[in-house]
Amino acid sequence: MKRLHILFAIVSSFWLLGIVVYLVNTKSVTENLSLPDKPVFQCEHIDIVYTWVNGSDPVHIQSRVERTGGGSRYSSPGNNRFRDLMGLKYSLRSLKKYAPWIRRIFVVSDNQYPSWFDKSSDEVRFVFHKDFFLNKEDLPTFNSNSIESNFFNLPDEVSDCFLYFNDDIFVGSPIQIKDFWDPTYGQAIYKSSWTAPQPKEKMGNIWHRCIAYTNELLNGMWGVDNHSRHYASHGANFFNKPILKMMQQAMPEAFAITSSNPFRRENDLQIPFLYLHLRPKTVCLNDGLNADNPNLSVIEALSVFFENYFPERGSWEVNQD
Repeated sequence: MKRLHILFAIVSSFWLLGIVVYLVNTKSVTENLSLPDKPVFQCEHIDIVYTWVNGSDPVHIQSRVERTGGGSRYSSPGNNRFRDLMGLKYSLRSLKKYAPWIRRIFVVSDNQYPSWFDKSSDEVRFVFHKDFFLNKEDLPTFNSNSIESNFFNLPDEVSDCFLYFNDDIFVGSPIQIKDFWDPTYGQAIYKSSWTAPQPKEKMGNIWHRCIAYTNELLNGMWGVDNHSRHYASHGANFFNKPILKMMQQAMPEAFAITSSNPFRRENDLQIPFLYLHLRPKTVCLNDGLNADNPNLSVIEALSVFFENYFPERGSWEVNQD
């Protein structure tokens, strides 16, 4: 672990150097931009930030259809990118069970609350897209890349150091602050065995194309060709807001374009790939079921698993018995 922390310090130094190279060699992007001061990277507190959507909500479905004009796979009511399988409810339970040291929990949503959520709770707070998007004209958005590209502007009440969870990330065993951050060695690094760019046969997937595009931008920063970089492990991501802000200031056009894309496009930045990533003791249960005709027995089995593995309710839940 110490070697990983030391590697983080080395990579951070060279990453900042890469920003300098980028600023010198890309005048069109940075003509009126001065290099931001290096942020002081301290972690007094660590909060959790979730992104969540209830894609089964008729209002959300209608908004999505209107945004696409009805001619996209994203306009399908049962699209598994937006379907709610109650993951947030059980992910929150997993935090309560295995990470009680977390200071605050924030859920980012588009003016939505889960039906099971008790709005009087002060343990879990909701932050709406309109509360932190730099350009409100980019809303509504249905693009996780767009949402993440505005994380640098999250409200001040969110700690500078935070763990980012999708609602399909669950903590499966006890985790500690030291799994992510050490005051002496800094941030831990967790990476995937996958590297960008992926082989051509995988480039039909927009997620891979976004990462490949981001990798090319990084190559431009470094002034290198065809350099390969590891993906972030798909789990919880550790972010620091001052560093996110520095990234946005260094690449304002790329961030603005990503923010403006209501659905994933191949010119999206992939924010976790830009940042230094984590893969702590978490597991992702992504919705890979058929978009329009999911196997109901699988969903039922998932519900049983959730209740058995995370049976203890949170104070923020409404009694639905």
